[in-house]
Amino acid sequence: MMMHSLQEEMVKLIPSRDLQKAIRDSGYSCSEMALLALAFQCSPDFDSRLRHLQLLRDSFSGRMRTYADSLMATQRQMLETFLETDDGIVFELHIKETPDAWDECYLCASYGAAVRMIALFYQEYGGQENPSTRYRIVKRRILSGESFAEDNIGTALLLPGAILHSVDLAEHFAEEHPELCTECADEDEAYRQAHCPDCCNGSAEFHAATFPCFLSDLDTVEYSMGFGPTAYGIVRHQGTAPAADYFVIPLDTAEMCRHRFDIAHWPHHHIPAPFVWCISPESLPPSMQEDRLAYLSFLREHPDGFIPG
Repeated sequence: MMMHSLQEEMVKLIPSRDLQKAIRDSGYSCSEMALLALAFQCSPDFDSRLRHLQLLRDSFSGRMRTYADSLMATQRQMLETFLETDDGIVFELHIKETPDAWDECYLCASYGAAVRMIALFYQEYGGQENPSTRYRIVKRRILSGESFAEDNIGTALLLPGAILHSVDLAEHFAEEHPELCTECADEDEAYRQAHCPDCCNGSAEFHAATFPCFLSDLDTVEYSMGFGPTAYGIVRHQGTAPAADYFVIPLDTAEMCRHRFDIAHWPHHHIPAPFVWCISPESLPPSMQEDRLAYLSFLREHPDGFIPG
């Protein structure tokens, strides 16, 4: 697969249509590490994540091919470990039919039992899944009280249809890197600053890839924090340089609702560029429209109000 078509395949995964357009319109060329980050972070589920990583791996060479192999191997190993059962282990199933629904919780003997409980839950209580339905299975140890230990082994996130989205056993598979890895040690300082230890670990969840700027200061945006529902906010952003993330002030905080605009920026988020997009202010809920207008009025009266550096 040509690199251009490979990039187009990864760009299609980006939730932000605004960023997709900015990349295509500008002719921006993503680095191999950025493509890996998109495949890892934006693939819609576990199996597609492995497929996209495999596509990239087959087109890469050298250390980036080795890294893609490492990512896939670690993902498979985490799932295999998560599925293992033993005495003193339980799988805690959480069901959220909608983002605002009560968190239904059931203790199960295995991952398979937890998945089967999802269907039994709907048989018992009726109702049906919807696109916002989410499931979480937490693998826990049953503690004896003889010595202290953490009970949380890991978490699996599932989409409607019990489709596996991701498995997190990062603490158990994270490697310590007290020294530079052999391959990074052979590179110059600029390369090491950019990639090591990112290119050595078993996850690309938090790799910060830079993309063309597509948002302006005070844009109204919708954004995603990952597995959960989307939310609304206002961007504070200066300049037009490529950006890895955007400083977003949420519109649903107590500070915003109470018009404490002097501190409204405190509960902010740094949202990666692929997960934020511009929306019309008129599409906000009515109360948020009012809070937004009041906040913009505050900023006009206080031109020295908070602007991120």
